[in-house]
Amino acid sequence: MTLEQTTQMLGDATCWLQAVDIPDGLTLEGAVGWIVGMRRNESGIIRATRAHKTYDIANYSDGEITEVDDELMEEFGHLEVSRIRANGGWGQMNYYVDFNR
Repeated sequence: MTLEQTTQMLGDATCWLQAVDIPDGLTLEGAVGWIVGMRRNESGIIRATRAHKTYDIANYSDGEITEVDDELMEEFGHLEVSRIRANGGWGQMNYYVDFNR
Protein backbone atom coordinates (compact mmCIF):
# COMPACT_ATOMS: atom_id res chain seq x y z
CA MET A 1 0.00 0.00 0.00
CA THR A 2 1.35 3.43 -0.95
CA LEU A 3 0.15 7.03 -1.07
CA GLU A 4 -0.27 8.82 -4.39
CA GLN A 5 -0.78 12.56 -4.72
CA THR A 6 -4.20 13.35 -6.24
CA THR A 7 -4.02 17.16 -6.42
CA GLN A 8 -1.40 19.73 -7.23
CA MET A 9 -0.08 21.88 -4.38
CA LEU A 10 -2.97 23.96 -3.08
CA GLY A 11 -2.82 27.63 -2.07
CA ASP A 12 -2.12 26.77 1.56
CA ALA A 13 0.91 24.59 0.59
CA THR A 14 -0.99 21.34 1.15
CA CYS A 15 -2.15 18.63 -1.21
CA TRP A 16 -4.48 15.62 -1.20
CA LEU A 17 -3.22 12.05 -1.40
CA GLN A 18 -4.92 8.67 -1.60
CA ALA A 19 -3.78 5.20 -0.62
CA VAL A 20 -3.55 2.72 -3.48
CA ASP A 21 -3.38 -1.08 -3.35
CA ILE A 22 -5.29 -1.33 -0.07
CA PRO A 23 -5.18 -5.01 0.86
CA ASP A 24 -8.43 -6.92 1.20
CA GLY A 25 -9.60 -7.15 4.77
CA LEU A 26 -7.65 -4.13 6.06
CA THR A 27 -9.38 -2.85 9.20
CA LEU A 28 -9.24 0.55 10.84
CA GLU A 29 -6.82 -0.85 13.42
CA GLY A 30 -4.53 -2.03 10.63
CA ALA A 31 -4.82 1.29 8.79
CA VAL A 32 -3.87 3.23 11.93
CA GLY A 33 -0.82 1.02 12.37
CA TRP A 34 0.20 1.54 8.73
CA ILE A 35 -0.24 5.32 8.91
CA VAL A 36 1.72 5.72 12.13
CA GLY A 37 4.49 3.37 11.03
CA MET A 38 4.91 5.06 7.66
CA ARG A 39 4.90 8.70 8.78
CA ARG A 40 7.79 9.08 11.22
CA ASN A 41 8.55 12.80 10.70
CA GLU A 42 5.07 14.25 10.90
CA SER A 43 2.04 14.61 13.09
CA GLY A 44 -1.67 14.81 12.50
CA ILE A 45 -5.12 13.41 13.13
CA ILE A 46 -6.56 10.13 11.93
CA ARG A 47 -10.26 10.47 11.24
CA ALA A 48 -12.91 7.94 10.23
CA THR A 49 -15.91 8.74 8.08
CA ARG A 50 -19.08 6.71 8.22
CA ALA A 51 -22.58 7.58 7.07
CA HIS A 52 -21.46 11.09 6.13
CA LYS A 53 -20.15 11.80 9.63
CA THR A 54 -16.48 12.28 10.57
CA TYR A 55 -14.95 11.07 13.84
CA ASP A 56 -11.53 11.93 15.31
CA ILE A 57 -10.04 8.52 16.07
CA ALA A 58 -6.44 9.28 17.04
CA ASN A 59 -3.66 11.87 17.07
CA TYR A 60 -0.15 10.82 16.09
CA SER A 61 3.29 12.37 16.13
CA ASP A 62 6.71 11.09 15.06
CA GLY A 63 5.61 7.50 14.53
CA GLU A 64 3.55 7.13 17.70
CA ILE A 65 -0.07 7.46 18.72
CA THR A 66 -0.28 10.35 21.18
CA GLU A 67 -4.01 10.19 21.86
CA VAL A 68 -6.73 7.71 20.91
CA ASP A 69 -10.49 7.62 21.41
CA ASP A 70 -10.83 4.12 22.88
CA GLU A 71 -14.62 4.06 22.51
CA LEU A 72 -14.44 4.87 18.78
CA MET A 73 -11.64 2.33 18.23
CA GLU A 74 -13.82 -0.26 19.95
CA GLU A 75 -16.76 0.66 17.71
CA PHE A 76 -14.89 1.05 14.38
CA GLY A 77 -11.55 -0.77 14.80
CA HIS A 78 -12.78 -4.03 13.24
CA LEU A 79 -14.48 -2.41 10.21
CA GLU A 80 -13.02 -3.05 6.76
CA VAL A 81 -11.44 -0.03 5.05
CA SER A 82 -12.55 1.00 1.56
CA ARG A 83 -10.49 4.16 1.11
CA ILE A 84 -7.77 6.18 2.83
CA ARG A 85 -7.25 9.83 1.90
CA ALA A 86 -4.82 12.34 3.36
CA ASN A 87 -4.44 16.09 3.30
CA GLY A 88 -1.54 18.14 4.53
CA GLY A 89 2.03 19.23 4.06
CA TRP A 90 5.07 20.60 5.92
CA GLY A 91 5.04 17.97 8.64
CA GLN A 92 1.31 17.73 9.31
CA MET A 93 -0.86 15.19 7.53
CA ASN A 94 -4.44 14.38 8.45
CA TYR A 95 -5.93 11.07 7.32
CA TYR A 96 -9.52 10.15 6.49
CA VAL A 97 -10.43 6.48 6.57
CA ASP A 98 -13.66 5.34 4.91
CA PHE A 99 -15.31 1.96 5.43
CA ASN A 100 -17.00 -0.59 3.18
CA ARG A 101 -20.71 -0.24 3.60
